[in-house]
Amino acid sequence: MSDYSRYYAALRITHDIDWTALRARYRRLIGQWHPDRFPVEGSERELAEEHSKEITIAYQALERYYRDHGVLPPLEHSTRGGGSTASVGDNVRPTVGTGHDAPAQELAKPAPGRRQRVFLVLCSIVMASYAAYYYSDEGTRGHRGTGADIRLQKSTSETAHRASDLPQWGGISAGSTLGDVYAIQGIPTLTEGDTWYYGKSSIRFEQGKVVSWTEHPDTPLRIARNQPVELRDGIFDIGSSKDEVRSIQGTPVSETETVWDYGTSRVYFEHNRVVRWEASPLQPLRVPR
Repeated sequence: MSDYSRYYAALRITHDIDWTALRARYRRLIGQWHPDRFPVEGSERELAEEHSKEITIAYQALERYYRDHGVLPPLEHSTRGGGSTASVGDNVRPTVGTGHDAPAQELAKPAPGRRQRVFLVLCSIVMASYAAYYYSDEGTRGHRGTGADIRLQKSTSETAHRASDLPQWGGISAGSTLGDVYAIQGIPTLTEGDTWYYGKSSIRFEQGKVVSWTEHPDTPLRIARNQPVELRDGIFDIGSSKDEVRSIQGTPVSETETVWDYGTSRVYFEHNRVVRWEASPLQPLRVPR
């Protein structure tokens, strides 16, 4: 089986963490290391891009395992001789098979692994120190980028606050933040201004929140189920919320729980979502043509 220890290390968690805490940790790190929160020129942005990729790859690997097995992967090392596996933290040294049965007197000899274990412990301490330096939430490496630190803290707080509002497997909707989209859809293939591209699909932001998207079948987006397949600027569609209709079409002449009147046009709702409309040329609605 794959060695998942490097993925746990990338997210700075242990393998006994639960799935909810793991997702919250991932969103926290992605919000912290978002490349757009660092100056365009300079090594800090390159470092942020590298960390973002590493964190996302680790999360996606653990997510796939959790989706297939219902639990997070244990830390195991397999043996070649068909023996049992042992957890990394169990201090059990796996037997190294040779393809032949070892003589009984050799098996009885004490394993000369004391120095190896000491060496591994020292290496672990060094790696942990290195990870703590680069991934520390409170780190202020070089005491630079004070403005970026403030923005990162704000983004991290907002992302953690919204984490409980997202479906278990994520879903992009109008109003989702940069961190939400990063956590749900992953690293964009291209960013231009306020627009993120995922292949032939795109998502547009205003003030750090999703306002529209276009989806291509070749590169589908992970849109929430209660959202329209496409949300264009200044257009509402089936599945749009009442807030979206009000912001796009304006305040209705009269409204009830299920019907809003705009002069001679009407918009119908169920469970606060658009289900259909009746558009009149005298009072056109801003809907897809």
